Parts: sequence; C-alpha cells; structure tokens
Amino acid sequence: MSYTFYIEPTINCIFYKFYGAYDTSVREQSVLDAINHPDFNKEMNILSDTRNQPIPSDISFKSITDEVRQNLKIYDRMLGKCRWATIVANAQSYAKVHQFIVTGRLGSHQVERKPFRNIEKARKWLGIPADYKIKHHQDTQWSALQRSIM
Repeated sequence: MSYTFYIEPTINCIFYKFYGAYDTSVREQSVLDAINHPDFNKEMNILSDTRNQPIPSDISFKSITDEVRQNLKIYDRMLGKCRWATIVANAQSYAKVHQFIVTGRLGSHQVERKPFRNIEKARKWLGIPADYKIKHHQDTQWSALQRSIM
C-alpha cells in the first residue's frame, strides 16, 4: 500500500498521503478504503497530499482519464457533495491534475476538485482550522482486515 489515510470527523475531512510509485488503481482503492471506514460520512471533504508521489512524465493525461473517468461517477455518488483538494509536487503534476479536473467539469459532479501547490491554500479552501495539526497515520489493522474481507 503506497498511501496512508485517516478520517477526522470533527473537521469533516479525510486526509490522504501518497508515496512511492504512481498508480491510479491505488488511488481508486484509497477512496474505497475511506468509504468503507467506520468513521466515514457522506459529504466529507478530502485533502490528498501527493507531493511524495508525482505523476511521471511518461503518463499522459489521456491514460489517467481513461483509467479513472469510468469509476468517477460511482465514487462521486458515494462521497456526496464535498470538496477535494489535491496537493501536488511540481508543475507537471499540477498541469495533469488541473486538466483532468477541468475536463471533468463538463459533466455534473457533486465533488468539487481543485489542485494546489501550497498546502496552506488547500487547507483554507477546505475550511481546515489553521491550528489543526495533520497527523498522517492509519489504522493498518483495519485496512488489512477490510482487504481480506473484500
């Protein structure tokens, strides 16, 4: 698993941190892990920190879109109306994420997505209190249990 996540119900947010090699299937699994977590509530905002997992230059916008677009509508219904901030490491990743989000706006989605290069701007957009400390940890036993059941 190349990500950690935790859910903070008191500020209505799911926090992800990705690392290692980029893999869109891992991103999709991370959404399912959060949705299946006992602390998940529909309409929670999401802060996805991908600074340690930049999108490789050989991965095209089209390949990302082809892999993800199909399941996006299903996940959006499960997530409900919320905001999803993605923090990226570099201009190349920002451009690909931004292009993906802009083309997704052509349809009707409940999830409002936005890329950021600056974590403070992402926090502000999501309404995360300035004094809140992000604690990237995960209940790995719960995730392992869930995977064995699925």
